[in-house]
Amino acid sequence: MACAPGATILGAIPMADPIQDPPTPPSGSRGTGADWTAAHPDPGDEATGYWRADGSGRDSGAPAPGLGREELLARFPLREGGRYEALEVVGEGGMGVVYRAFDRQLQRTVALKFLKRLEPEDTERFLQEARAQAQVEHPNVCHIFEAGEAHGHPYLVMPFVDGPTLREARDRLDLRAKVEILLQTAEALHACHRAGIVHRDVKPGNVMLQKEEGGWHPYLMDFGVARDLDSASRTHTHAIMGTPMYLSPEQALGRADKVDRRSDVYALGTLLYECLTGVPPFRGETPLALLRSIAEDEPVPPARLAPEVPRDLQTIILKALEKDPARRYDSARAFGEDLRRFLDGDPILARRPSLAYRSGKLLRKNRLVAALLAFLLLAAAYGLSSTLLARSQVRFAQQLAQEVERLDSRIFQVRSLPRHDASRELRDLRAELARLQAETERQGRWAQGPARLALGRGYLALGDLEKARTQLEAARKAAPRDPDAAQALGTTLARLYVTELEGLHGQALEERRRDLEPTLRGPALALLREAKGRSLEGSAYAEGLLALVQGRFAEALQKAGEAQARQPWFPEPWLLEAETRKEMAMDLLAAGRREEALAQLALEGASLMAAQDRARSAPEPLVEEAQRRFVLLGLKLDQGQATSADRDWALQPVQEALAVDPDSWRARSFSTAIHRRWATHLLNRGEDPSAELDAAASDAEAALKLRPSEAALWVNWATVLRNRAEREMARGRDPEPFLARAETGLQRALQQPRLHDYLLDALGNLHALRGERLLQTGRDPAVEVSAAADLLETASALRPWVGHDFSEGAAYQTLAQYQAWTGADPRLALAEALRCHRKGLALQPSSLQAQLGLATTLLDRAAVDLDQGRGATTDLAEARKAIGGALASRPGQAEALAASAREHLLSARATRDTSLARQALALQAQAVAAAPRNLNLQVAWGALALEATRELRLPLDRGAAAALRAAAAARPWDGWAQLLDAERLRRTGRPDEARARAATALRLNPALRREAARRGLA
Repeated sequence: MACAPGATILGAIPMADPIQDPPTPPSGSRGTGADWTAAHPDPGDEATGYWRADGSGRDSGAPAPGLGREELLARFPLREGGRYEALEVVGEGGMGVVYRAFDRQLQRTVALKFLKRLEPEDTERFLQEARAQAQVEHPNVCHIFEAGEAHGHPYLVMPFVDGPTLREARDRLDLRAKVEILLQTAEALHACHRAGIVHRDVKPGNVMLQKEEGGWHPYLMDFGVARDLDSASRTHTHAIMGTPMYLSPEQALGRADKVDRRSDVYALGTLLYECLTGVPPFRGETPLALLRSIAEDEPVPPARLAPEVPRDLQTIILKALEKDPARRYDSARAFGEDLRRFLDGDPILARRPSLAYRSGKLLRKNRLVAALLAFLLLAAAYGLSSTLLARSQVRFAQQLAQEVERLDSRIFQVRSLPRHDASRELRDLRAELARLQAETERQGRWAQGPARLALGRGYLALGDLEKARTQLEAARKAAPRDPDAAQALGTTLARLYVTELEGLHGQALEERRRDLEPTLRGPALALLREAKGRSLEGSAYAEGLLALVQGRFAEALQKAGEAQARQPWFPEPWLLEAETRKEMAMDLLAAGRREEALAQLALEGASLMAAQDRARSAPEPLVEEAQRRFVLLGLKLDQGQATSADRDWALQPVQEALAVDPDSWRARSFSTAIHRRWATHLLNRGEDPSAELDAAASDAEAALKLRPSEAALWVNWATVLRNRAEREMARGRDPEPFLARAETGLQRALQQPRLHDYLLDALGNLHALRGERLLQTGRDPAVEVSAAADLLETASALRPWVGHDFSEGAAYQTLAQYQAWTGADPRLALAEALRCHRKGLALQPSSLQAQLGLATTLLDRAAVDLDQGRGATTDLAEARKAIGGALASRPGQAEALAASAREHLLSARATRDTSLARQALALQAQAVAAAPRNLNLQVAWGALALEATRELRLPLDRGAAAALRAAAAARPWDGWAQLLDAERLRRTGRPDEARARAATALRLNPALRREAARRGLA
């Protein structure tokens, strides 16, 4: 298949030409058409999204003031007859509408500002305006009376300023009035700065004037792009915020990290300049030309345009308009104080720049003269050498971009070929990129921007997201306003964000999303927004990715469809659709809507099949398919419907992915997860999981060799080792070699900063398993249980998750069991276990683990109370409810049936109802039938039958007795099983064998002496 020049796949995007200036708008009545700022006298109207309804802004179809009452009321979002009565529309645009209204309650005229569009960025800006204005108390800052919501649309209630803007009133004001208005505006800004707010969008349209006795009273308005200096700013470095003509140089350069109160001082200088001359200090034929002029040119002194401007005022203006913030007034108050001195006839503090400083600025502006002087003063050879070096570096960057473009084409060709082992070709491509990267390291700064961008694209095409991120961040640093770098880096961060969420569900998923907000999702959104409409690189795909990261799934699907139509040969749009449907399915599963989730997973499968058709030798679509099948396998296992064929079906795409790229660590990670999940299923059924655990361990270790920094792989690997330790315990062997090895690896993984809660959870489970081993051999597990609880509590504090709570509760149950056996009071440990399970159930009410953990703990406490002659009605009722919830969602689940059987028997003891005891034994028989090789269930059946005989005088159930005899024979190392079998022997008339078997039990587990005495075996 032929590949278009620069085309890449799997997260990369086509190469594009540099951004072009937007077309010049047609000339209008207020400009010649050649001057962009003259054609649009106040671009701030566009920035704020509001257009004046009197025609002074661009026509948006807004009605003029004085609408008919019926039409006005039809438009007014608040109910008729309520607190606010609409009087007229005073401004309307694409984003919102402003009404003049009457507040019936307080008998005053107000302005109501409604947000019409509900895009997240618009809503956030609207709320930012309310938060910022609410923090400032000053007579020249427009107050917020109230914030509310009507039909889902937020609104603000503010004073109605019955007057013009500073722009509209400018020509009617004399010199003193203009200066007084700027003085009061400066005081208002100083109040904002003291509250920690930088306005960032001071302009004539944001200063409203109200006529008062003795003059004009200005109000500073529209804090929609204000920044709170005391909190983490949502504006990222290199994002341009504000209205172009009134931006400070640092804002024009996109240096949001350099924006502070002196940026607002600069804007005050532009306001005073325009008030006195009638034009802003900088203009340009295009927006980019305007920004370049602000950043590089010096303003024409106001007196040249308006000779009547006093010299002191010109000095004040030019000081405020200094390029270097350090040379401006340090505060808005200092600016205002110099204006006050001018009005009072006192000497101002500002001084004209020195001759030496002005000469330096002239040289910096006239680079030809500066270069000539440098040539004469510093030596011709050096200057010529520097020029040649810069040209050489630029040529290198261009050549490297061409080489990477060719590599992209090779990647496309390799992955489009029929399915084959592409590992050698991909390794060659990675080696070539590494060589080009090494060459780039030796180049100077002129090469860094384009070269790093090219390298980042190459790594992105290969799916090496972390390497792509490193290169693209360097590209952004070298060329902060390059939209192509913004789009490539935004795409990379978005893909990393989606990858980080793999395999997470419910509360864990939500918590991880919050964790990744500042490092991945937030920056990705900012970058993709910045690039939107400016980069030529696959806008539909990028917009769809942006929508996906924002959780706008319908829009993501729409954009994926558009990208599929425009670029049908690339797999990325199909992967985008698949990713979106997967996210939708996960949300539906979390909401308990299983059938709808299954439908989305089926559609995801169709999209992944389309992606595979377009990249037949690429591992990524196959890995995504493996993840989808892993989810479906888990759903079947939860329902007790999975077979070995389902396990083989889930593994198939993993094997295919490894066939095309054996170095795919993600494929090996999913292989580990599938083998481990199936091994757990076999363990629960009492079957031998050895082959599955060995395969899982092999894949986990291979993945770690490929990606040793990946914390999730360490968790998988340690969990596999823990499962192998459980297998050893099930055979009566020492699990410690596996546990010690897992602990060492997890401690190493904790040295890196990611997924600490999961690593701590894995460590806590290792200690909990050690506690179970101690219980099994009759030793006190308190120390290990305490260590497990501390680790799991820490994990839960880092990220609340039902898994942490279940593991901690189970550890406390182990301790309670030892205490019950040895005659200590287990109720404190059981109370801790109940706390944990209830906490987990609150986090995820549908969790089977949490439901059964709570139920079994309640049954443990009920058994203690019944043994000690106390009632247990409340605990039994709550346990019955939890078990009912588990069986309702997973009918026939073996552990839930066993819990129900135990509840029935304890209820029989509490009520002396033998029919309940018989039902209990029947339920336990069903549990054993559901998992016929699970020896734990067989031992529990025998224990229930013996308890029914001992406490309720029922005959010993023959089926249960046979199951117990077989389980004890299969587990000669299990002291508890041997003790129960000894009781069976005693009750079937074989006392000598019973005593010998009891002695064996006590040798294996000395903690059972009290239990032996209870059963007449001492």
